[in-house]
Amino acid sequence: FRQAFLALLLPWLFVFLIQMLGRAYLFYTNKTPGLLTDFSHDVIRMFWIGGLFDVRVACLIFVPFLLVAASFSVDRRGFIIWQHFWPWMAAVLSLIVTAITVGNVFYYVTYGRFIDVFVFGLVDDDTTAVLKTVWKEYPVIWVLLFLILFFSIVLKIYWRWQYYLSHKKGGTLRLSVSIINTLLVILACVVGMRGSVGTFPLRQSDAQVSEVKMLNMLTPNGVIARNWAFNAYAESGNFSAATYEEGSKLLCQFLGGSLSPVLSFFMTR
Repeated sequence: FRQAFLALLLPWLFVFLIQMLGRAYLFYTNKTPGLLTDFSHDVIRMFWIGGLFDVRVACLIFVPFLLVAASFSVDRRGFIIWQHFWPWMAAVLSLIVTAITVGNVFYYVTYGRFIDVFVFGLVDDDTTAVLKTVWKEYPVIWVLLFLILFFSIVLKIYWRWQYYLSHKKGGTLRLSVSIINTLLVILACVVGMRGSVGTFPLRQSDAQVSEVKMLNMLTPNGVIARNWAFNAYAESGNFSAATYEEGSKLLCQFLGGSLSPVLSFFMTR
């Protein structure tokens, strides 16, 4: 379990840093003069809450695989299989997070906000026309080459890390120390997956860190923003029919008084 934890700690750190670097790039390329001095507290809070979002994404990605590794560690042959499998898995997941982060950067540069429900216009609108626009206005070839190069580099790094861990001579720990370390790791994983030690996990409302719109838009990372967009898109088509009584109540609240007979005539039961 200890070796599996150390193995996955490196890709966890990579995923965390990739998302943080995407946020830092957008901030330093789009910040206005005086932002660091007039809203320094908000900037710090943006990076802090954004970092918690990054930690949550990294934990949600790799903690399940740590549990899988723990189950494989029961059998030596199974753990050897896992040792040959995890570098590929970690490289693919790192590639996906990097691709979403790059997409979030271009989305912000174009629309001034993180990925939202309107990204699904690629599916709902004329997909061919949208793809042609993306091909003409964005460096698609260079981005693809960058992602291929990134995948090759991180895969090699992960294999070297696994080789180092496999040949490293580590002393055996006492059973009590091993149990305490395992419990601490599990506790850290649970807190990381929540992104908070409070009553509720880190939520979308926590991204509102300032009166400056840009800081609010840069707080969530691309993976979290894509998840919010997907949920909003899934809920956008679910509208339950309102009853006559509910419609009347809402209309009265909107008008600030009772419903006039003239408007009642146009409401159907």
